[in-house]
Amino acid sequence: MKLKSIFASSTVVLLIAACGGSEASDADSDSALAHCPGYVAPAATANRCWSPSDCSAPELCFGWNQHASCSHAPACTEHLPCTLADSVCKITDGCTNQCVKKCVVGDCAAGETCMPSGLCAPPPCSPTDPCAAGFECSPTDPDADERGCRAIACNAGYACPPNFRCDPSQDAPHGCVPVECKRHADCDCGGCFNGKCAAGPGWCGQQPP
Repeated sequence: MKLKSIFASSTVVLLIAACGGSEASDADSDSALAHCPGYVAPAATANRCWSPSDCSAPELCFGWNQHASCSHAPACTEHLPCTLADSVCKITDGCTNQCVKKCVVGDCAAGETCMPSGLCAPPPCSPTDPCAAGFECSPTDPDADERGCRAIACNAGYACPPNFRCDPSQDAPHGCVPVECKRHADCDCGGCFNGKCAAGPGWCGQQPP
């Protein structure tokens, strides 16, 4: 009887182990997915993060393609006049705006034209000089850029990338909005970053003064 009892107990243990053993939460098995196309890993010296809880104070969790200074209000608004005389607002590094002197004919680099806004830009779009992929030439559209290129909406032929869904009613590039998430598994690739799907983890860093 004693040997039979031991055998029965062993069988129960094996069955529990085969079924997953202890009561592991879903979060324990929610591993990040493969990085989305285009993801560039942050500097090797920075700790990776998916949420602020992954960083040690006073560090913050920044997106993989976000500069630490991006959370500051810009110095001016792009394409609108600055308070300085003969200057115009321009995004200089993809993150912060600066007031620069308005261009005049002859100021711009090769392949650029001094536009009415006072900024140097490539020449207006045309059949021989078309817009970049995802944009169409529409010079009279108020939403077009300096070249006259307008973003093609997701309900007009533009395919939203992974982790984005088409919602033309939203004020988002091409009408593509990020997928909201609670777990990495909610995303197409990458993982869940602060409640929205991202191409990959961000980085821990301090906000400059």
